[in-house]
Amino acid sequence: AAGCGPRAGPRTAEELRPREVVALGPGPTEAAAATAGGLLWLTDQGQVLGEPLEEAPLALAADGVGGVWALLPDALWRCAPDGGCRRAHELGDLDLEGARILGLAGDVLLVLPGRLLRPGPTPREVRPPWPEALPVAGPGGGLCWLDPGGRLLCSRPGRPPAWSRVPG
Repeated sequence: AAGCGPRAGPRTAEELRPREVVALGPGPTEAAAATAGGLLWLTDQGQVLGEPLEEAPLALAADGVGGVWALLPDALWRCAPDGGCRRAHELGDLDLEGARILGLAGDVLLVLPGRLLRPGPTPREVRPPWPEALPVAGPGGGLCWLDPGGRLLCSRPGRPPAWSRVPG
């Protein structure tokens, strides 16, 4: 696929300037940074590797299992913890103004102003459990909802939803 060449990465000072950085879970990489030339990875050995992409990522999200989701203007890319990025979801003509992504274990959600979508051939709306709920990635890469009172409602596959209080 285009943009998935060897992990040569950005080559100029401007292409190396990080725009967004995400910490990653256990695995061969510690963090990833979005740059004008693609992604930079910091390995657990302190080595910096690069992964060129077709365009500069608009947003990044760790997926809870050592990989990264990258939002580009027309698609979501999935970058594996052992290297290599692939175009995972086409986004068509979605308005991405103010968009961010929420990486979950093996999944990703597209967070748009007033909407939450699960991407795919036909993006599906994800309904919050109440109107003011904010989606956040929870333990183990599960989906949690934060309420205005500082409580989290988290769900994980095979377990019933559980409430917890955010310290503070």
